[in-house]
Amino acid sequence: MRTRPSPRPVFSSVLMAMVCVIGLSACGSQSGSNPKDAVVVGSGGGLEKIAGLEGQALAAPPATQDDPFARFAFSCCKTPGATAVVSGAVDLAERLAADDQPGTDAALTALQQAAQAATQASDLSENSKALATGVGNAAGALAGKPLADVREGLPTISLGVAAFARENMGGDKKVVSAFCPMKSAHWMQRKGDIQNPFFGQKMPSCGTLEDVADAK
Repeated sequence: MRTRPSPRPVFSSVLMAMVCVIGLSACGSQSGSNPKDAVVVGSGGGLEKIAGLEGQALAAPPATQDDPFARFAFSCCKTPGATAVVSGAVDLAERLAADDQPGTDAALTALQQAAQAATQASDLSENSKALATGVGNAAGALAGKPLADVREGLPTISLGVAAFARENMGGDKKVVSAFCPMKSAHWMQRKGDIQNPFFGQKMPSCGTLEDVADAK
């Protein structure tokens, strides 16, 4: 007596196909596209066309990766004089990160001048003026020095500028504080990609962005 072959699992295959169609149709109705044919995996592992959204790319899930720049960047500063001081410190860090000696010399001069002007600004607090004095003196002491010496003096400038920035937040320019674990020191920058001024092009991406409140 011949044994009859077992029936193929038709019901389960059909059920799986229906679930896929429902899911794909829901995506299509949300995007407002016209449904055509969708491709789903059949019971044998092959591709089968069924009614639903052919040629339509499914929307990518929203990005969930953390953006440190968006989290830590802040607006600075609320007055032109204060903005010039912070911008001067950022320019200095950028020139050091690029191993640019002439650019570093020019940035030190500009920062010293901006800090000196801030000490005479009527719209800054006395504490801000005192901080600007310290920043200007530190920048002036490094004028004409090689990059290695400027990098050694940068932490003093950066801490003074961070304290100055905390007192003068506002305006429409975004800056962010960054930290180098190798030097245990801080700096200020405008972008999200790390530009390490302490090691320059030898280790340009060493560091992390941080809250300016932590730059102490």
